[in-house]
Amino acid sequence: DSGTLVVVDEAGMVAARDMQAVLELVECANARVVLVGDTQQLKAVRAGIPFAQLQAAGMETAIMHEIQRQTNANLKTAVEHAAEGNVAESVKLLAPRIAEVAHARDRYATIARHYCALVPAQREQTLIVAGTHHAREAINAEVRARLGLVGEAVSILVSRDLTDAQKRSSVSYQVGDLVQAQKDYPSLNLCRGDFARVVSAGSGQVALQCQDGTTHQWRPALLSHVSVYTVAERNLAVG
Repeated sequence: DSGTLVVVDEAGMVAARDMQAVLELVECANARVVLVGDTQQLKAVRAGIPFAQLQAAGMETAIMHEIQRQTNANLKTAVEHAAEGNVAESVKLLAPRIAEVAHARDRYATIARHYCALVPAQREQTLIVAGTHHAREAINAEVRARLGLVGEAVSILVSRDLTDAQKRSSVSYQVGDLVQAQKDYPSLNLCRGDFARVVSAGSGQVALQCQDGTTHQWRPALLSHVSVYTVAERNLAVG
């Protein structure tokens, strides 16, 4: 209502349609909205850069320059250089603290070795940051092996993060994918929240096998309110 203030964090990652939906709801309620974010960080997965466009069009904007996260003076200065685009100066300041290992396999092993050499209390306060999913999985595997973490395998769902356009195209689906309905689809024998498995995918349509064993032909272009997952194995262990 008119007494409501809506705060949208990480506004730089909001796509055009999502931003439009939020702003229309706020306007209809006669409420207010504050967009918080950074146009130089991660962009939206879907189309549009509305946060940057709104600022360029004259939206009232406050810039927060003071960095709070870094408390080490040298590191804080390096981050300030990077934020201003002076990458060379930033790296120059950090150079004494940078250890570069050129090859990925050696790098992952080095990270894991240093991490596992820490006492448990230190490990709890230490964060390993990886740039890609592949690096994360490789480093985790190396750490688990060195720490002797033997657990049991479980199946988990991993979102395929398809865009709305991809969800409407039959070529986006692979045999074995799990499709979860986000609304009732009686023609597919699916209620909201139900899962079905992709058993084949052709031109314009996908064959779905429901949990009761029945198979239905699905046209994603017409019925696209779904979430899509792959099934992956993960080994979970205490510690």
